[in-house]
Order: sequence, then structure tokens, then C-alpha cells
Amino acid sequence: MGTRGKHGVLDEIFGSVTSGVIAHSKLPVLAVPEGSRFKGVTKIALSVDLYPNAHKNALEPLIDFAKTFNAEVLLYHIAETDMLNIWGFDKEKARITKALGTVKHRFFEEDTNDVTGGIDKFVRKHKAEVLSVISRKHNFIERLFWRSITRRMALHSKMPFLALPE
Repeated sequence: MGTRGKHGVLDEIFGSVTSGVIAHSKLPVLAVPEGSRFKGVTKIALSVDLYPNAHKNALEPLIDFAKTFNAEVLLYHIAETDMLNIWGFDKEKARITKALGTVKHRFFEEDTNDVTGGIDKFVRKHKAEVLSVISRKHNFIERLFWRSITRRMALHSKMPFLALPE
């Protein structure tokens, strides 16, 4: 679907049509910002959680998308440095590697408190043409007190944005 980007305070508070579709869709949503020009897809940046069993079923559409373009998937994880081994991230990397099969991919980890800024910086640094995130369904309390990273990225992305429902 096409997007025109954030236009004001109301979009920031209530979200955009695109972020609403992403939040309620059971299918992947590819949001393409107004004015984007297709120049191919060689790199897809995917922001991932490496906690046990995260994203178990969400990777299949990404795999199909990457294979269509013969694109590399750059998996980006943000975690506190001292937490990197506690949660068994190596097991999750192995599970994701197995799921990706023949799709070329690399893992990157960073310790930062600025999640959206970290993702944005990562995408620019690695020259990814598509940003992908896994869209989680949140309960009422979570929606009240926690701003969805997917929603924030959808509102601010200046590049094609692939939301994968979990």
C-alpha cells in the first residue's frame, strides 16, 4: 500500500491509515512511501528479537520476498550487552538460520536505548532498500503504556517498509 507519511500531531497520536492496517492485518503489508522509486532490492533489514521462540511463523513471507529478489537479509537485534548470552540468543540465531535456509543473511547486534534511531542508523549504514519488522499484537494495557516500534517506524519510514505479522 502507498503511504504519504506523517502529516501532523493527529497522525502522531492516532497513527496513520497504514499503521492501522499493519496493526490489524493477518497478512504481510508492504508500505511504499510516496515518491519512492523502485531500483531493485538487494538488502532487506529485519529488526528481530532473539528471545526464545520469537517470530516463529513470521519469517516465511520474508523468505519468499527475499528469494524473489535474491536479496540478502540483514538481521538487526538490539539488546543490553550483558543480556546477549543470558537469553540463549545463539540458539535463536541457529533456529532463524535454519528457517532462512538458502537465503543469504547476516546477524548484527547493538547495545542502544534508542531503538528506532538505532534501526534507522543501521538501515542507512548498510544501504538496505527495504526495512522489515515483525508486527506483534498488543493487548489493551500494552497499547496504553507502550508505543509500538512497528507503528513508530511505519509513521516515519522514508523507505519501503515490510510489516510481518507474528
